[in-house]
Amino acid sequence: MGTQAIATIDLPKLGRFTFRPAEERDLPAIVDLYNHYVLNDTSNFQEHVETVEDAIVWLKEQNSRNLAVIVAVKVDEHGNEQQLAGATCLNEGDPRCGRLVTEGSIYIHRDFVGCGLGKCLNDILLNAARARGFHSMIIHITAENTASLALAKKAGFREVGVLKEMGSKFGRLIDVTILQVML
Repeated sequence: MGTQAIATIDLPKLGRFTFRPAEERDLPAIVDLYNHYVLNDTSNFQEHVETVEDAIVWLKEQNSRNLAVIVAVKVDEHGNEQQLAGATCLNEGDPRCGRLVTEGSIYIHRDFVGCGLGKCLNDILLNAARARGFHSMIIHITAENTASLALAKKAGFREVGVLKEMGSKFGRLIDVTILQVML
């Protein structure tokens, strides 16, 4: 028995997607999705892969803190789930800010990048942050991740700073852009 959907959206050329809270059964696919970016991309600086066991602990911590973890799942015409296409989550902000600020993350399966799914996940994540009473959301995007920067700016985030050579991956120093949106 699955969790109730937050939304179901039809995307042109891609089909129908259900957005719902993540469950433990989603964790192998979430770990696979995230590890693709760990191994192949500079969207984060992590260099070791996550395990399902790590993710079980993480999901329990997220749920205990009322921090949303939401998945986008491709469904067929009968609503049967086919493939996890993306995941998004709220993260704790700087504890010195109290509970006013949250951080957000979005990861899209490589087969669904550039098709509108990121915008849907972003909208749902912002709504989840508002529903939990956050005042603003901060995101950190590597400066070379131009598609994610453009998506964030279209969603109303504004650039509030750049951290020069904040991280290193694949032998390169990489800047990080900080963006914020008031909720």
